[in-house]
Amino acid sequence: MTAMAIARYRCVARVTIQFETPFCVRSGDGDAFSDSAFVTDANGLPAIPGSSLAGILRNAAERLGIDLAIFGRRPEAAKKDLGEGSRLTVTWAHIHDHLDRPVDGLLAPDDPRLSHPVLRSARQGVVRDHVRIGHRGSAERTGKFDERVVPMGHRFTFDLGLQGGEPEKEVWPRLLNLLAWPGLRIGAGSRRGFGKFRLVRDAVRQRVFDLCESEDFAAYSRLPASLSEPADGLEDVKPVLDGPAELAVIRLQGLIADGGWLFGGGGALDNADIAPVREHVIEWAGEAALSERARLYLPASAIKGAFAHRLAWHHNRLRPQIRAEALPLAEIARHSGAGNQAVRTLLGHVADDDDDNPRAGRLLFADTYLAFGTEYGDERWHVSLDRFTQGARAGRLFCEHVMAPRGLGADYEIVLLTAGVDQIEAVDADMKRALWMTLRDMKDGRLTFGAAGNRGHGDIRCETIALCESARQWFGEVCHD
Repeated sequence: MTAMAIARYRCVARVTIQFETPFCVRSGDGDAFSDSAFVTDANGLPAIPGSSLAGILRNAAERLGIDLAIFGRRPEAAKKDLGEGSRLTVTWAHIHDHLDRPVDGLLAPDDPRLSHPVLRSARQGVVRDHVRIGHRGSAERTGKFDERVVPMGHRFTFDLGLQGGEPEKEVWPRLLNLLAWPGLRIGAGSRRGFGKFRLVRDAVRQRVFDLCESEDFAAYSRLPASLSEPADGLEDVKPVLDGPAELAVIRLQGLIADGGWLFGGGGALDNADIAPVREHVIEWAGEAALSERARLYLPASAIKGAFAHRLAWHHNRLRPQIRAEALPLAEIARHSGAGNQAVRTLLGHVADDDDDNPRAGRLLFADTYLAFGTEYGDERWHVSLDRFTQGARAGRLFCEHVMAPRGLGADYEIVLLTAGVDQIEAVDADMKRALWMTLRDMKDGRLTFGAAGNRGHGDIRCETIALCESARQWFGEVCHD
């Protein structure tokens, strides 16, 4: 087979995505106001490296059984193999300006696009404050940190290119269909709310060029190298996932707050010292604009934290050999929080003394933004009295803005990865039963979320738990208990 026959085809796609949650491809460095910052391009704008995009596509392809030959392979020293380079080319993803045009290339410092609120908000980002609560109910060591992320709503564009012969031409549609896989996330924190996106117009622009045909060769030669220039020679195709999705969707429908609720950390608001978290987002109506008002949201990290503690409790309850009163104090931590086997298997874990092979979790949570009509509540004053003088203690008189009880007008969706090459640890019946009981607790309002749960806040429940067919099959008889 000649080299011309091998590289006869050029498959090209231009992909535009819009983020439905914040995201962060970490730069590995922090700044003056956060411990972690996102990757930027030469203009100081957030960008997504092509290596990150290629990595998530390869992981999804491996999970869904797509041939990985197009991603190249490493040399095997024992066989004196030289390996093979990737036949897939992935460009960096560049952000869109307010006119919905990708910003590709170096801009002048006084370019008006950089001073527009849309790109200005992207350069600044938003700072998310995090704290990891241990089984004692307090912050764990090294568990307090913050990170700078890109706000929700921004759009990015990148190009995919694949060269080869008939095998590459056949695998190209399946590769594009990966972009429709609901389990795809970009950047860090994908298991705690970040990196969820969708295709703009639910389509990508693509074309397969046969370089042996003069018309295709000429059309391929006219394709622009810059993302900011329109690729007129491509046509819209809607990716549709073929084959088993290897995931299930759990949807908590009809969120209702039975009492005041507060996901704190949003800074001062009017007279209140403590207010709910809220962020400005990007809204699209032809052109992009920064929302005039900040939107309230339910942070997935806070929901996942409470979820993890209740999951560990149910899993320990189902195992009669685990009793806190019968265990030494040093052993309790091995069965609580990140030490619990159900939490480690379903929610993932980092490298530690027990296991130096970190693994991502099977459950994907996402931030949920609430409609603007949810922005109301009341101010509640608190004071701590001195036990001797009965006067207010210094610094203990404060006010918090608590959201009033009402329907939140949103559903909460949890994606469960039911299978995959990286899921080495098996999920036994006790883990499934503990997971189902935790979901039931969320439905019935037996699990509080957010700040001040010990003084009555955070009683949030839902009307129903909706399981897709694959979720019912995964749970089996457990969901009928």
